[in-house]
Amino acid sequence: MKKGFSFIVLTASVVVILLLVTTVTIAGTTTANNSRKLSFAMELNALTQSVNSYANSNNGEYPVGNNIVVNISNIDSEYVSQFSDEEIVGNTVALAEIDYEKIGYTTLKYGNGKDGENDVYAVSPLTGKVYYAKGLKIGTKVYYTLTSELENTLSYNTQSSNAKNDTSLIVFSLSDTNWTKNTISLSIKVPNEYELVNILVNNTPYTDYETTTEGKNKVYKISRNGNFIVNVVCRKDGTSASQIEAKCNITNYDNTPPTLTVDTNLVELNAKENDELLGFLRISEKGDTQSGIKYIKYETNSIFNGTLTDEQKGIISAHFENNGIPIYSDIIPIEKGTRQVTVYIEDNAGNWKVQSINL
Repeated sequence: MKKGFSFIVLTASVVVILLLVTTVTIAGTTTANNSRKLSFAMELNALTQSVNSYANSNNGEYPVGNNIVVNISNIDSEYVSQFSDEEIVGNTVALAEIDYEKIGYTTLKYGNGKDGENDVYAVSPLTGKVYYAKGLKIGTKVYYTLTSELENTLSYNTQSSNAKNDTSLIVFSLSDTNWTKNTISLSIKVPNEYELVNILVNNTPYTDYETTTEGKNKVYKISRNGNFIVNVVCRKDGTSASQIEAKCNITNYDNTPPTLTVDTNLVELNAKENDELLGFLRISEKGDTQSGIKYIKYETNSIFNGTLTDEQKGIISAHFENNGIPIYSDIIPIEKGTRQVTVYIEDNAGNWKVQSINL
């Protein structure tokens, strides 16, 4: 008699394996969906707090840019109720796109415009509610705003150790997001229920900050000259399990003037070539390694020559903002009768350098 698996045993084994695979797959999908749901709820909640805080500080004005329209006729009736607080005209809801720069957001997981039309966060001018205009599908459901289900998810998870991975509760806001040579002020907003553990600036403990309260947030303000990296650690209920941390890298400070060298050897032209031009000068060196060159201009017989007085230094940038001739191809044409040339270069942070050449 041959030994081996009977058909019944083999069938039972296959069924058990299939059940195990199905169970693992379902468990993995559920975990992934819950993680995604929590991530979306946290980002939406933090954004809502920042929008409300901005409105409280700006006489009710929201931090918005362009107006957008959400067509709810394309939304399953099951999810239209998420817009029930809004005024629905026809099949549309009018919202205003959030200007992230006004509230200090530099990175977002959702609503960053990379996923097609309406991949933005928007606020309702009527109710102040924040919406993800495109809608986020998680599992079989689609979420447009902070529903009660998402709020419950957020409420449950902020009590768990998952909260220590949430950086969206800490919001950074810069005084100037453009290139600057002036002092940079960084505001760090943290929910009132969280206590500050420490702030590190360039990996060194920092305590010289100003503290204020803004709505439901504590605000820690750092003012510095120069680029710097900030690490913030906070916790809730005084436990390490509720600890959260976030990092911000400030890189828009530049106080180094650009380089400029004009070759003082005049390249003369034959009088027959151009009766008006004596010749031209060349720029032999120019550059800016940080914010980049904004423009290079020149003036002939300018008041800015030789050693500048303090008064001249104070007005030279404003003067060349509206005066002077742009330089192209590093060539400065010199007309006959020109006694002196002043060349001015400015970078995008407002640093400048000037060179005068007597002819």
